[in-house]
Amino acid sequence: MTSPSDLELRAARITSFSFSPGWRKADFGGSRRTDFDLLDAASAEVGVVEVTTAVHVGLNNGGAVPTPEAEAREDAVVELVRESLNAAGLAAELTDRPDRSKATPGYTVDAEFDVNGARWALDIMTLRWNAQLESRTSKLAARLEADFTEQLKADGLVMRMTCLAPKDETALGRLVEMARRAVETVKSVDAGDEGVSLYARPPDWPSDEPPVEVSPWLGEHAHVQTELVSSFGESLAKKLQGQLARARSFADRVGLAIDQVGARDLRFGANWMAAPETVELAVTEVEREVGLKLDFLVLIPANGQVRWLRG
Repeated sequence: MTSPSDLELRAARITSFSFSPGWRKADFGGSRRTDFDLLDAASAEVGVVEVTTAVHVGLNNGGAVPTPEAEAREDAVVELVRESLNAAGLAAELTDRPDRSKATPGYTVDAEFDVNGARWALDIMTLRWNAQLESRTSKLAARLEADFTEQLKADGLVMRMTCLAPKDETALGRLVEMARRAVETVKSVDAGDEGVSLYARPPDWPSDEPPVEVSPWLGEHAHVQTELVSSFGESLAKKLQGQLARARSFADRVGLAIDQVGARDLRFGANWMAAPETVELAVTEVEREVGLKLDFLVLIPANGQVRWLRG
């Protein structure tokens, strides 16, 4: 049987258009989204996960204001945690949604429960692939659209770029030049992990949709724990030192629910790949760095079953 670590390493660099050997694609082709079967590293059960296959310039849900879908998912996670506490024999009742009610200044966690008479403060964090993935991809896509849309439309072509989302202007400029070579020579460019493909614009392509697609690598590290710390380390450290530290003034216990499902409109989906043990190790690594520790830690994996990593 494949071990969780082996499975994670095999899947570490799955992207929209690259599938590691052994994964079974159900529907790929030219569709915007695709389903494929995978072996869950935590439960060894076969399931179906939906992943984004192409990111179009016009799409962007990376803003600071929660979308209705994000709020609905937050509500669902809160209810899952409450149900799990009750199933464990604890009397748990949701008493407040501090971040929404604004009833107590400085108290901004997502939920507060009364658990056997004690106040538990819970915040929720979606396990995203990378906190900057949306903004970096949008910036690159906007630049490609501005520079090449006119020529691509004139040639009846669509450009598809697969790449690491650029972290700075130097990386962005390099990718733009790669695209320029492809457009000027009307030939695809292959540069190992990155590349530009040109193909004939389909007859049903919407006239108001830019002929540019950007498909970034979802991860940058083969080691999953390193990828997790790189992805959420900074934001978790800030949360531990700020929001959750303040919550201790109001609650008896403070904890975090990490969601591997995410809202339905999450642009790249959530990082469903990491096993529960790996998530806990990554959180512990960040806790050690800042010298603060959560009282409880909950994981909502891709199968939707609550896992208490610490409690």
